[in-house]
Amino acid sequence: SADGRPTDALGARLAQTIVEGRGYLSTLSDQLSAHERVVHLLTELPRTRVRHPCMVPLGSVAFMRGELVHTNEVWCDLGEGMMAERTAAQAVEFVQRKMNAIRGDMERIETMLESEYATFRQAARTGIRRKDDDEEEEVEKRPASQPPQR
Repeated sequence: SADGRPTDALGARLAQTIVEGRGYLSTLSDQLSAHERVVHLLTELPRTRVRHPCMVPLGSVAFMRGELVHTNEVWCDLGEGMMAERTAAQAVEFVQRKMNAIRGDMERIETMLESEYATFRQAARTGIRRKDDDEEEEVEKRPASQPPQR
């Protein structure tokens, strides 16, 4: 627009990137919280109990009362359908490595979002605007000190 705000297309692209980045950050934050709960459980159960009551899934729609036994023995999902039996302490280390990878992803996304915000602010400062010539959209840059041309 002529008031120095970024064009609709640029603004929409930046807004979409920011919304998607925030959504991904939220998902990663949820995963991090879930992993923190697993670490807590893996740390506490072997110290406090040999058996622990739980709800056991029966397929995807039903649960029944059950019991965890040998709480120091854990199966870790290594991905690609592979599982490995580990002690609770080894499983904690495995989950902590996953948490570190998630934190790294979150830092990269936050850096990308900061860059997108900076791009948006710079576009607003330098006066990227849209020219409406025969309903074609063209983007033109002009120095901030130069007034919009009519």
